[in-house]
Amino acid sequence: MRQLLLDITALPRYHASRWLTTEGTRAAEAALESGAMCVCLYGPAGGGKSHMLALAASRGAVVGDKLEEMPEQVQERLFHAINAHVPVVVASGMPVAQLNNLLPDLKSRLLLGVQVEVRPPDDDDLRTMLKHWASVMQLTLPDAVVDYVLVRAGRSTHELATLMARLDALSLEQKRAVTVPLARAVLEISEQ
Repeated sequence: MRQLLLDITALPRYHASRWLTTEGTRAAEAALESGAMCVCLYGPAGGGKSHMLALAASRGAVVGDKLEEMPEQVQERLFHAINAHVPVVVASGMPVAQLNNLLPDLKSRLLLGVQVEVRPPDDDDLRTMLKHWASVMQLTLPDAVVDYVLVRAGRSTHELATLMARLDALSLEQKRAVTVPLARAVLEISEQ
């Protein structure tokens, strides 16, 4: 008999309990907590920029993601928010100074803001995140499983969070402890 799973414990993607400070995010978090009216986050995908934007938005800031692709109408709204002294937090893959698509007035305002690089988590950060997420999900996650996952899974936090949710679901469905063979099965399913 299969156990029916209801997804009642799933947390929102950017829920505060999923967040952990890493070396790569420490400076950005300090900038957001400083009360700066304009914070520009930049760096490669998977570092936590989107998570920080969601948290900033929940605190009343106007946020903008992917400045390098942003349409002019959205850029104009950001410009007006800055001029109205509303907190603005934006993110991009590269520093604002290197973006050539921005409206000149917006770019000049953004350059006056706090510029912070957000770096992706390293192996120690990822290990800590996996353990933290397992704790939130009330899973026992042996070190052998963490090692196995870190060697074989993608490095993005989103991909690892998705893998943890699948591992939790398969563990419940099959009424099995989280083991390396179970992690292998989840990774094989993910590759299909």
